[in-house]
Amino acid sequence: MRRALLVVVGLVLLLGGALTALKLATVNQEKVDFAVIEKHRAAASAQLDRVRRLADAVRAEKPLDADTVTIPLSGVSFVDLSGQPPPTGAFVRADLLTEEGYRDDDDGDDFTFDRSPFWGRCGAWLETGKDPDGKPPKFANVIEEEFQAFEKVRYVGVVRPLELVKPERKDDATFLAGHYRYEVLFYELSDSPRLLGGLRLEGKNDEAVRVKYQEKTRAFDEAEWLRRNLRLRAYEALSRALEKASPNAKLHPPSFFTPDA
Repeated sequence: MRRALLVVVGLVLLLGGALTALKLATVNQEKVDFAVIEKHRAAASAQLDRVRRLADAVRAEKPLDADTVTIPLSGVSFVDLSGQPPPTGAFVRADLLTEEGYRDDDDGDDFTFDRSPFWGRCGAWLETGKDPDGKPPKFANVIEEEFQAFEKVRYVGVVRPLELVKPERKDDATFLAGHYRYEVLFYELSDSPRLLGGLRLEGKNDEAVRVKYQEKTRAFDEAEWLRRNLRLRAYEALSRALEKASPNAKLHPPSFFTPDA
């Protein structure tokens, strides 16, 4: 009996030691992660201030009455791919330029040309010390990459929706086509944001959209495919217009937004 008790006590002590070691490791890792935030705090905070001033400039800008013939974006890249240097340009919807938006990394929309705001989780890390979902930030290398990408951006294409009619699936054979009319204002992101020009654009659903779907989720799949087709056509309009206005600016090819299964 005494021997069994000693074994139990030993196991408890061993488990307690393991938990203590795990807690210490977690604390040490959090210190490493937070050290990266502090390392970037000055530069990233200055960049976030520029974004706030950009938001003020966009709110004060009237709707475009004409396209800009030439937009000085020579050498600017909007191409964001893993394994490549961070791009110097980014797109963002105007409605995401808000205090709430700076602490969120989800655009929550089918009709955007970036998967998330270009500041990612950086605003939340700077202002709350946590991820947008309230959890502690993790992985120093990821934090470092996101801050580098955020600080690298020098040119922003602000997308302002003017009219959006989303496509609707009526039945298995027909749908109501949608269209997306919008404008993009291009700014130099600086201490005093400078408007470089803008484009007025529109995309429409194809008359016939070829859809991939699974039978049991057909209604959802078809509706999603229609929305992606509309985004593709809207992006094609941007690609064509910017190629004329700024031939040396680099964009993802329209095929980047081709709907996939």
